[in-house]
Amino acid sequence: MEKNRIISISVISMTALIITIVTVKMNGFNQGFVIKPHNLGQTLAMKQVSYVDQEGRRATPTYSDESYFPHSGNSTKNQFHDDRLSGNSKKCLVNILIYKNGWSLIGRKPTTYRCKNLACSFKLSYSDRPNSLKMKDIVLLYLRSKWNWSELLQVRPAGQIWIFYSRESPLHDQGIMPPSHLLHETYNWTMTYRHDATIGASYGTYIPGEPDVHENDTRNWAAGKTKMAAWMASNCHISGWQRVQFMNKFSRKYLPVDMYGNCGTLKCPKDERCKAILSKYKFYFALENSLCKEYITEKFWRNALEYGLVPIVYGAAKEDYERIAPPHSLIHLADFRSPEELVKYLETLDKNDTLYNEYFDWKKHGRIEVNSLGRTFLPKTFCKMVQKFLEIKNKNEKDVQSEMPPLKSWWRDSCNQNSHCRVVRKVLKV
Repeated sequence: MEKNRIISISVISMTALIITIVTVKMNGFNQGFVIKPHNLGQTLAMKQVSYVDQEGRRATPTYSDESYFPHSGNSTKNQFHDDRLSGNSKKCLVNILIYKNGWSLIGRKPTTYRCKNLACSFKLSYSDRPNSLKMKDIVLLYLRSKWNWSELLQVRPAGQIWIFYSRESPLHDQGIMPPSHLLHETYNWTMTYRHDATIGASYGTYIPGEPDVHENDTRNWAAGKTKMAAWMASNCHISGWQRVQFMNKFSRKYLPVDMYGNCGTLKCPKDERCKAILSKYKFYFALENSLCKEYITEKFWRNALEYGLVPIVYGAAKEDYERIAPPHSLIHLADFRSPEELVKYLETLDKNDTLYNEYFDWKKHGRIEVNSLGRTFLPKTFCKMVQKFLEIKNKNEKDVQSEMPPLKSWWRDSCNQNSHCRVVRKVLKV
């Protein structure tokens, strides 16, 4: 009797080992299949995998009565890809790796996420070991991490997608540009603040059609603003242009500006207290540290627009701001022939609340969404990667490299395009 019980337990244990999440390699990427136990009734408790949905909420998968097994036979070249995109219930798993080194990797464990309206889930993992590239479908090479290009290319499996990622300007993107002789052998997609990137990673977004205030809102946006202009910066080194020198000279000779952060004499706490401080000002100098195409950061989106100030901008070209920002929401330095003309215009707005309030009319027609680094790496961003990856695999595209822009002209040469601004030139000569 005791011997029979031991044999029965052994059989169940072996079955439990077999009933797992099976990963198979098919058409260049990994697919996870959840296998449902049959004919065991309630004698076997199946451990469910912990999932997180695309908004970052933890969820538990629901198992159907169907067993999930990979297709067999020789005629499966595109069959499984078609199944996934047509809503077939077969489970699959896309493996995504963030290749990154440093202290931020400590405690990070692989997590599986579900994507709304996609049959595929994805598993997100982190590592700085070259061998971790094996069995991965998508690899995001993280900014300012260190790696050996030749070493990574040696272990890179066929069909693996590499993503060029940066939210910094091309002047501060150390490490992510490959050597010139490898420019066409590395990346497949881009993930940057640029509107034409494969995966968007902008600092902010204007969403028309979703008003921030009622169309009949008559508030005076100048009310309670007792101070004129502020500027805040943490990077005081010269990079794209002499930003600190410009602000010091402009404030001393043309218009007093309160300066916060490492480059000024005033402090603004990194919490809601900073918003309370800045909201007392009418204008905010949102000057980027680099003059690069579409490089428009939190200085504009959060410190100015979200906090209720009119931004005075310099960095990207005016047409870049007009394409991305809310309509009539900013003042661009390039619109003025001299610093005196700029100051005269600011003083006019300061004295005329009606004109000042026009810079907030956009709130009646739309709203902004500030994209912090945390929001950039929400699961829904990776779900976009998964969707695009599945579309490519479904089409059986052979040359995914073809959609990659020429990195040198598209990225590296995209800076200093508006260094001719007359206001800046005149102030710096003082």
